[in-house]
Amino acid sequence: MLNRVKQLILSSGLENSTLIAATSGGADSIAMLHILSQISDEMGLELIGAHLNHKIRGSESDLDEEFVVSVFEHLGLVYEIGSVDIPKLSIEEKKSIEDVARTERLKFFYRTSRKYQASAICLGHNANDHTETVLMHIVRGSGIKGLRGMQPVSTLPMEGRLLTLFRPLIEQFRIDIEEYCTLKDLRFVTDSTNEMDQYTRNHFRLSIIPSL
Repeated sequence: MLNRVKQLILSSGLENSTLIAATSGGADSIAMLHILSQISDEMGLELIGAHLNHKIRGSESDLDEEFVVSVFEHLGLVYEIGSVDIPKLSIEEKKSIEDVARTERLKFFYRTSRKYQASAICLGHNANDHTETVLMHIVRGSGIKGLRGMQPVSTLPMEGRLLTLFRPLIEQFRIDIEEYCTLKDLRFVTDSTNEMDQYTRNHFRLSIIPSL
């Protein structure tokens, strides 16, 4: 896994650069953060930690923030912490919690990226996420680009600029990532909303994919 991440960094031209490590505290982002920190000197990386507290799960969200901060400090990383009341914003904007959370995360990552002049935002998306995304695109209707799903590197327009997103674990399956955390004795948190079937991605993961 570690060697493949190195290869992706090199093929994406992200060696010798500043990277923002978006860390939720879950297994994927913790494994990603651990791997990037392990190879940072060899690859010439300057890592900046970033965590957004969505305020969706009350005290549970606050505990996740405290946990992530402790990980950043243990690794000796500079980090940025943001906080947005997503449920309140969802009501005000009359949009789904999923859509508002995604938009606010990207805004936070964009601001952090600009502050540190980073080359890319590192996200913990894995091969399972890729599969879910492709199926969601098929159901909603998609062209060829959408059927490609998630790529290791992609860009999004933000305020007249391009935000580069890097997914170092996109080729790794969730079970392998969790095994890596066990092998390296890495603690992580579990988001209770991941088991709520009313969210679109959760519905695909919990119901549709097992049925298929």
